[in-house]
Amino acid sequence: MKNLMAWVIPISLLSAACGVSPSVEESVEKSPEKSPEKGTEKSPEKSVDDTVDDSVDERADEHADEHPEESAEVNVNESADNLGFAQQEEKWSSSDDPSHFLVGLERNINQLPQHGEASPIPWSGSYWRMSRDGIAYRWDGARSYSPARKYQAAFGGDNVEDHVSAARGVDSQRNAKSCVYTSDCNESLAEECGKRNGRRTGRCIPSWFGICNGWAASAILFPEPRHAVVHGGVTFKVQDIKALLSMAHTSTSARRVALRCYNSTKTGTLQRDAFGRPSGRGCRDTNPGTFHLLLANYLGLRRMSFVEDRTFDRPIWNQPLRGYDVLEAREVPPHEATRLVTGGYSSSEYRFNHRAKRFVYVKTQVSYIKESSPTAGGNLSANIDHFTGRDVYEYILELNVENAIIGGEWIGSSLQNHPDFLWLPLGPKAATVAGGAIRYDVVKALAAASVAPY
Repeated sequence: MKNLMAWVIPISLLSAACGVSPSVEESVEKSPEKSPEKGTEKSPEKSVDDTVDDSVDERADEHADEHPEESAEVNVNESADNLGFAQQEEKWSSSDDPSHFLVGLERNINQLPQHGEASPIPWSGSYWRMSRDGIAYRWDGARSYSPARKYQAAFGGDNVEDHVSAARGVDSQRNAKSCVYTSDCNESLAEECGKRNGRRTGRCIPSWFGICNGWAASAILFPEPRHAVVHGGVTFKVQDIKALLSMAHTSTSARRVALRCYNSTKTGTLQRDAFGRPSGRGCRDTNPGTFHLLLANYLGLRRMSFVEDRTFDRPIWNQPLRGYDVLEAREVPPHEATRLVTGGYSSSEYRFNHRAKRFVYVKTQVSYIKESSPTAGGNLSANIDHFTGRDVYEYILELNVENAIIGGEWIGSSLQNHPDFLWLPLGPKAATVAGGAIRYDVVKALAAASVAPY
């Protein structure tokens, strides 16, 4: 019998991020119990399917205390001497267990490659701002058709732009403040006055709200469109096809590890323990042991990409991963591992995972794909380096006696600069999106035609 737990996770993003995901809905199937002492393991026969679906109003989640199960805090006034194994242990939880993510997981550090890159590399695309009305935006000029309007012209349907706007555009932000000018909006929240085409009034919408989850998923699941496609007398340019693919994947079946952190460093709601580590389950993950295992197993051994939420706290930046390189790896004794984790606290005994027998300091560079402008038309593969960003992370890997990775701790600046959760898109969750106005099979056929020879 399946053991299911479900929760709804509203999501927001920082400016300059890849877009907004107003929510994530998912159901997580727990794996059967398994021994953590093995060097390798097999995932359960039935994989975990999470729904990565952005459909809940962003403004419904402004307070972390609406999610107490993920906001539990450690007493930050407790002395470091009293912080011990059980309370502060950083072993991965059931939601953070990498076996949820991967079939045939290799855990032995000696068998894991120190670099890897996805093949093919995910492509760069727009996150289709909600303030510009999502894919109802006329990216090719005021007299052009939007991707949504082209879809209607070629394949039929009624008021497709209206449906798109209601699902992922200006009209989706029905509770946002009404505006005429951007000066009517909150500059500190990077809001702008988003308007439907031809309308005088609009809604104050942060400029980063968009469909980055749909772009990230489709950039992994589909080859980048190469050329325009003509159907029914309508020309779909590469950017139109990317837009429709991104929209079609706003509801996506996915495997996922780690919880979402609801607290924010900017608003001061994020709490830390005496060692400077974020408090609460949702803000403590992704465990670096989990992250390293998935980098090495997917990008290293399988050359397959997945998606990271690039920031560990409340904002979300969905970015498809390109590759990784281990810049430094060296074994350290328990007292050195403790010093690195705590920033100087001295102890002859490692404080954070009593099952760990060996410790490895690791410095890893991770490369990810950045979003591009809606007007950056055409296939961008020749310039993919321009759309590649890089982060460097430092962490301690915790090993058992068989050299299997069983956990880890972020250290240094990576305490607050590391991914929050990770997900692997598997395919569309629904046959249609935008209230049934856009069909996945139609978009898939367009995408296939765009990579076929003329």
